[in-house]
Amino acid sequence: MEYHRQDLKITQAMSDIPGQMDALNNLSCALRMLGKHKEAAVAAEKQLVLAERSKDRKAEAIAKYNAGVVAYMEGRQVATDSEEQIEAYNCFVKAQDYLQDYLLIAEDIKDVKMQGQAAGCLGNTFYLLGNYSKALFYYRKRLLLAQRCSDQTAERRAYSNLALCHALLGQFEEANDYWKKFLAVALDQRDISAQGQAFYCLGNHVVMCHVVMCHVVMCLVVMCHVVMCYVLIHYVGLFVKSDICAGFSRLLLQCVQVITTV
Repeated sequence: MEYHRQDLKITQAMSDIPGQMDALNNLSCALRMLGKHKEAAVAAEKQLVLAERSKDRKAEAIAKYNAGVVAYMEGRQVATDSEEQIEAYNCFVKAQDYLQDYLLIAEDIKDVKMQGQAAGCLGNTFYLLGNYSKALFYYRKRLLLAQRCSDQTAERRAYSNLALCHALLGQFEEANDYWKKFLAVALDQRDISAQGQAFYCLGNHVVMCHVVMCHVVMCLVVMCHVVMCYVLIHYVGLFVKSDICAGFSRLLLQCVQVITTV
């Protein structure tokens, strides 16, 4: 930490703008790793100001990325350590703004690696905001860019993120397909840990599908019994005019409506 601060002082004394940006970037990263997100954000903002003044698009992109990651990590810490969910939400929105700017600059300067990094981070941000459809959009973009760069590690990570999003949306078949693709890459990389993760998640998928199927079967059985009772009461009502029969008929119809929406 002190070395980064000394580096910053020296570059400031020399009026070395690129050196100052590097020193601020390193200082911000170090503070972020220590969980000092407020201080990290200050360093990141100073880096961004210098980058914008320098008219260096790549330097500006790096500064936007750094500021976005700091805001993202601060949001995660706030969401984990306290009940200040509004503050966490604001951090994620700030991260989203910085990272979208980062993606736009990366596309403008045609840096595919930066574009992939931005897409992955935006996917993570929208995931934590609970916007899974938007997260899926950016994770798919991350996957395409990883494949374009032949980056298997990034490709594998994109598969796992896509699988998790689909699972949370109740789209278990899609999640299963992505875990299989994740496993194929893990096998190709000979990554034992990743292979274990894939088998674990595929096993959970089988269990989840079994639970859902049991739930569906149980609902169908209950609905059949309800329908049979409704038909019987309706038949009796043809011969015996009774408010009780009519009441039971309405109640059973309501039961059918409830079951079909579960």
